[in-house]
Amino acid sequence: MILPGLIVLWLVGCAWSDLRRRQVGNPLTLPVLGAALVAAVVQGGEALLRLGLVGLVLGVLWQKGGMGGADVKILLALAGLWPAGLLGALAALLIAGLVRMLRRQGRVRYAAVPAMAVGSLLTLSIQILVQGGF
Repeated sequence: MILPGLIVLWLVGCAWSDLRRRQVGNPLTLPVLGAALVAAVVQGGEALLRLGLVGLVLGVLWQKGGMGGADVKILLALAGLWPAGLLGALAALLIAGLVRMLRRQGRVRYAAVPAMAVGSLLTLSIQILVQGGF
């Protein structure tokens, strides 16, 4: 549980940057993405496939303007380091996006990283409850 806890702390820092400046800089995202790529290569097989598929989908979304570059790097890092956190982040993004669309009736732009951080924090909380401690 230490790695997921560290990842959540990293996400909180990224979320803070996203809220304050509406961007998350490369110094925050690239080192963790690099660690995720190394972890996927070391694990091989399923980890590489997961990272490749997530990268493909996110790359298309980024290319179409549906997602920012930092969002893609953060989600790829989650895919490589903590897949459960990725699922929590994606669920939170989906809920936040739907709420924003319903409130504004159309396509909206918003700081997505805070939603990712909340989703991952909820995932960590559930994992701690299920597994009985940190």
